[in-house]
Amino acid sequence: MNRAEYLNQLNKYLKKLPESDYKNAMEYFTEYFDEVGEQRVIEELGTPKEAAVEILNNLLGQNIEDGQDQEKGGAVSGKRMGFFVYLPILKNESGFCGVAGAFLFFLVVLLVLLGVSVVGIFGAFSLLWLGGKYFIYGITAVSHSLSGASMMAGMGIFGIGVGFLVLTGTVLAGRLIFYGSTQLIKNLILKRRGKK
Repeated sequence: MNRAEYLNQLNKYLKKLPESDYKNAMEYFTEYFDEVGEQRVIEELGTPKEAAVEILNNLLGQNIEDGQDQEKGGAVSGKRMGFFVYLPILKNESGFCGVAGAFLFFLVVLLVLLGVSVVGIFGAFSLLWLGGKYFIYGITAVSHSLSGASMMAGMGIFGIGVGFLVLTGTVLAGRLIFYGSTQLIKNLILKRRGKK
């Protein structure tokens, strides 16, 4: 295998990376070929697929560290983190970690997230609407019965409060499901990498 064939195959494996990471990786390998020489590079790096796996693992590690640094003030996009967590799964052609397994896992996470979102948002807005309705009924009932008006207004305020709590819980559950699934995939990848 010569330099052109090697870089061409490496290009196929890395073309799904974000543009900046792709350019950096291809520039690195081109410069490395120029500095070290064709035969030595191929001996050191192995096949283009092995080199691509190493790049993906390094990028995954960097993005995991960036995600931990996010708490210290850095900003890492959730989409970017999800991309790098699921990308190593897609590069493997067999077993659970193949494209079909990744697609099914992504579909299940998406459906659970959608279900929690729909139920939570519907429930939250129903409680907000009913709470507002009871609060208004309570205010209009002041002329008939002060105790009844107080009870109705109190139920309305309680309903509004519970509605906001359900809405907040829905958002937090959605984030937990997304980040939990990326953490699960990261752990599977690290465990698998440890077995090799």
